[in-house]
Amino acid sequence: MQLKDRPWMVYFIFLLALLGSFYLFIFTEGFLGDIMIELIGAVIFILIIDQLLIKSQRKRWKMVKHEIEHILSRTLNSLRDDILINMFDFKPSISSGTANLEQLENSVREQKTSRLQELYELESDRIFEMIKNNYLDREYEDLFLEKAEDLWRILNTKYIEHLNPEEVKLFLALHLHLRDLHGGLKTYLRGQQESSKKSYYQQKGERSIVHNTREIIENLIELRKMGYQPSSLYIEEEHEAS
Repeated sequence: MQLKDRPWMVYFIFLLALLGSFYLFIFTEGFLGDIMIELIGAVIFILIIDQLLIKSQRKRWKMVKHEIEHILSRTLNSLRDDILINMFDFKPSISSGTANLEQLENSVREQKTSRLQELYELESDRIFEMIKNNYLDREYEDLFLEKAEDLWRILNTKYIEHLNPEEVKLFLALHLHLRDLHGGLKTYLRGQQESSKKSYYQQKGERSIVHNTREIIENLIELRKMGYQPSSLYIEEEHEAS
């Protein structure tokens, strides 16, 4: 925890303790010996607590830490592919002459990473045009709402409290933007059902779709930088647009 995250009252009490100790050291005979005994006792007590409780808790967490992070990485991997393939019709370039599977996976992974960055930097009009042509003209399913619920089930486990707060913050933001993207898509498509209000619903939906898609892409990029690296190979059959 950084110093700026601590309440000012902690520093105030610490300062009072120092001043009080200084006063007792000057005016109280035998204070130095007493305080040393107290400090030794406190150190022993803290070490016992650390060894018996905190260390034990860390050990139990480490047993599932890898699995939790792996599940989150797979969830992000699936979400990233849904966005790239379904919304933006992404198809990686796979060289038929590459015999090494590891090299092939790395190449595909780099292409996905590069494509996400390119999409994030696009103008809003261009982003929506691509989504409309590749996704909105097809029959819409509750895909991103399902993704949000999948992510929330993972975040709702008791072990999530042991993750880095910045990671949890990004995951929560991603969950929220997925739900808002679902709402924006439904709002836009509602304009096709109510012709008298078509312009209103489609403009409102378009604004929500573009904003939340860009935020989701940014969350995916930031989480990748934090170590959530997708490891599975591109499987076109699982995400192929109908």
